[in-house]
Amino acid sequence: MTTQTTARPNILMIMTDQQQYATAGPAALGRSPALERLAAEGLWFRRAYTATTPCSPARASIVTGLYPHANGMLNNCHVPYAIAREIRPECATWGSHLSAAGYRMRYVGKWHVGWTQGPADLGFDSENRQFDAAAYRHRLGLRENGGTADEWGFTDAGGLYWRHYGREAGPPAATGTAAQAAAGLEQLRALTDEADERPWFLWTNFSGPHNPYLVPEPYASLYDWRDVPLPPSYHDSGDGKPAYVRRVRDSWFGDITEEHTRKSIAHYWGYCTMIDHYVGELLAFLDESGQAEHTLVVFTSDHGDMMGAHGLWFKDVYPYEETHRMPLLMRWPGTIAPGSVCDAYARTLDLGPTYLEIAGARQLTPSHGRSLLPILTDAPDAASPLERRELFMEDHGNIFNFTQRQVLDGRYKFVFNAFDFDELYDLETDPHELHNLAQDRSHRDTYERLADRLWDWMLMLEDPYSGRPYAANVLLTRSSPPPLRPDPQPPASAQRGVL
Repeated sequence: MTTQTTARPNILMIMTDQQQYATAGPAALGRSPALERLAAEGLWFRRAYTATTPCSPARASIVTGLYPHANGMLNNCHVPYAIAREIRPECATWGSHLSAAGYRMRYVGKWHVGWTQGPADLGFDSENRQFDAAAYRHRLGLRENGGTADEWGFTDAGGLYWRHYGREAGPPAATGTAAQAAAGLEQLRALTDEADERPWFLWTNFSGPHNPYLVPEPYASLYDWRDVPLPPSYHDSGDGKPAYVRRVRDSWFGDITEEHTRKSIAHYWGYCTMIDHYVGELLAFLDESGQAEHTLVVFTSDHGDMMGAHGLWFKDVYPYEETHRMPLLMRWPGTIAPGSVCDAYARTLDLGPTYLEIAGARQLTPSHGRSLLPILTDAPDAASPLERRELFMEDHGNIFNFTQRQVLDGRYKFVFNAFDFDELYDLETDPHELHNLAQDRSHRDTYERLADRLWDWMLMLEDPYSGRPYAANVLLTRSSPPPLRPDPQPPASAQRGVL
C-alpha cells in the first residue's frame, strides 16, 4: 500500500444481503469477475466479520458503529416478535455526521434498519428519490418477472413452507437486482450532473442473494449442480453442537437431500454471479464518468448464509464462519495499492468510523467501531490495536431469544452459549468447525484463557450480561469474575464502555 491520500473522496458503498464470504471476489468458489477486479485494484480483507447475524441488527450495527446490546436492535425489526422496532433514539449515526460535514448523501435499495425510520432519518438526502421500477421496466419494454419456471421448497416441523431455490421466469433485466442497480446508476448520474463540487456518498443495497434463491437464465443454469461440491461440514454428526443447532437441522432442514443441497448452492452461486454483473455496471460508470480515480469503493454484505454447512441453511444462532465472516473489498486509487491483502480483523461496524475519519467529520460518541484508515494507508502498527488482534461478536437470536457471545484470537474461536454448552474451535487445524474442543482436557488452558478474554470484552463493552451472576457462573471456570486485566497493547482511545 502507498501512504498518499486523496482528500475527501466520493464514497460508493455497495452492500448485499446474506452473501457468504466464499462467493465474492478472490474467495469466490463460483464466478465473480467484477469483485475480483475490485480486489486486484484495491484491498481484500480476508478476516472481516459482521457484529451479529440477523439482518436488522447487522445493519443497525453498521449505521451506529455499536454492537446490538448498545443500539437496541437485537433481532429483526419487522417481525411480530421484534424486541425493538427502531435503534435507540440517543444513538448517533455516521450518515448524519457525513451530511453535516458537507457530503451529498444518497441511499438506494433495501433498508431494514428500522420499522418507520428510513434513510432520511439517519442523514441521507430527505428529498423523495424513490426509484420507479415499473417505469424502468417500461422503458426497456419489459414486464416484471412473474413467478418461477420451476422451484423447489421444503416444509419445516411447524408446517411452514419455505421456497428454497428456483429458475425465475423472464430476463435478468426485469429482476429486482437489475432495478436496484439501475437505481444506483440513476443516482450516480444525478450526482455527476449536479452543479455541486461537494463530495458524495452513495449507499447501494441489493436484496440478494437472500433466500429464496430465485434467479433467471442464464444464471439459473450457470453452474451444473452435479459439479457443485457439498460443504466440507455437510455430514457433520452434530455431536459437538448445541442441542438447538441439532434440533433446527433435523426439524427444519431434515428433508433437504444432497441433490437439493447441490442445486440450492448452484442457484445461490448463480444469484451471486448475477449481482456481480450489476456491480460491474456500477464500476463501469465510475470509469466512464471519470470519477473512479476520486472514489472510494466499498463492497460488503450484512451477514452470510450457512448454505448447507453442518446441514444448516440461512442464518440464526449459528456461530460459524459461513454466517459471520464477511466479504469486504475496498478500492481507493492513490491511497490503496493494487492487490493489497489484510489479515487483521475488520468489522462491518468499523466502516462508519472509517468514513468519518476520511471525511474529517465528527466521530461517533460512543462508538465500538474503530477506523480502518490506518490499514488503508498502510500506517505503522495498523494491525496492533486490540480490535485488529481479537474479535468479539454477539447474537441474541431472532425467532427465539438467546444469549450467545464469541471471541476469536487469530487461531481459536470460543463461543459462549448461555442456553447450552460452549464451543471451542481451532480454525487453523479445523477451519470447518467440525471438532468442538470445549470439553477436551488437552485444550483446557485455551478454553479458560478465551473465556476470560470474552469476559473482559463484555466488561469493556458494558454488555448487560457481564453484570448478571448467572452468566458469570456459566461462563467462568472460577467462582467469581476475574478483575479486568489491561491488554498488553490497549487502544489509545479506550474508555469505559467504548473501545
